[in-house]
Formats: sequence, C-alpha cells, structure tokens
Amino acid sequence: MKRVKHQQRGLVKTKRKLDKEHLQDRTAPDGEFRIIGVSQLNNMVWVEDTVNTFAKAKKIVDNFYEEIDVVYYVHNDSNRIIYDSKKE
Repeated sequence: MKRVKHQQRGLVKTKRKLDKEHLQDRTAPDGEFRIIGVSQLNNMVWVEDTVNTFAKAKKIVDNFYEEIDVVYYVHNDSNRIIYDSKKE
C-alpha cells in the first residue's frame, strides 16, 4: 500500500488499493460518499476516503495537491460519479 500526505490535514494515510475485479468497492455505504483516486500513468485505483456529506467530499477533492497523473472521483451510495478533480 502507498502512503500519502493529505494537504488539508497534514496526515499520512494508507490507501486501500482496489482490485480491478472488485471495483464495486467504489460504491459508498448508504448515505455516504467515497473518494476514489485513479492514476492515469499506471492505472492504479484506490479508496482515498469515505465521508458523510457531499460538501466534505468536494472540499477534500478540491484541496488535494495538483497531480497531473491523478484524478479523484466522488462516488455516492448508488455508485454514481457525482464530482471529480478534473480542471477542464
């Protein structure tokens, strides 16, 4: 597992890598939101965090360091992508 430093909290947290056969793990628990990181260079996918409000999820994604090769997605409990970090 890879360890990363969160800009907004200064914490070091272990990412839980998602196996491509088990991508249903992207789905957040009922009433929560899951932040998924995807590296475009090596196709690594991981759960970054799970939070209880969309506002909190959006704030976390917006506060990540800009990484050219990583996109963060916010999934709801219906496994829909409702927000991402792409700056297009």
